[in-house]
Amino acid sequence: MANFTINFTISNEGDARPTPIYRVGIVTGTVGTPLYANTSFDQDILLIERKSTTDGYVDEFYGIVKAGDFAAFQRGGPAEGQVLYRAHAWTLVFYNLETMQESLALMRAQVKDLAEDVRILSKFEAQRTETYISPAF
Repeated sequence: MANFTINFTISNEGDARPTPIYRVGIVTGTVGTPLYANTSFDQDILLIERKSTTDGYVDEFYGIVKAGDFAAFQRGGPAEGQVLYRAHAWTLVFYNLETMQESLALMRAQVKDLAEDVRILSKFEAQRTETYISPAF
């Protein structure tokens, strides 16, 4: 059985500022062995959006992936014609403690939901039956 992990490293940079700034380093991973060997799920569960700017581009945190995003988006940079990609590490900056706490709680809940969706999807892909019922005669 495998699990997704999400680790938050929080640093407060408020000593020399009138209001604190919270930097949150996020690192995701997996622990254990997937129940279904043919799984394509990995540790890159952070979804990043690449936006064009006048100077090139900037990458912004978009959210936690959904189970279908593993097949839809590649790791490390967007595929040709796409703007989203998956990563396993990112740093977020918050200017409000409450917003930061709410965001981290939401990400934990999304990782939990992701694990359940991946389990269901893996089970569905590993063993699938279909029954067709003809029209009435």
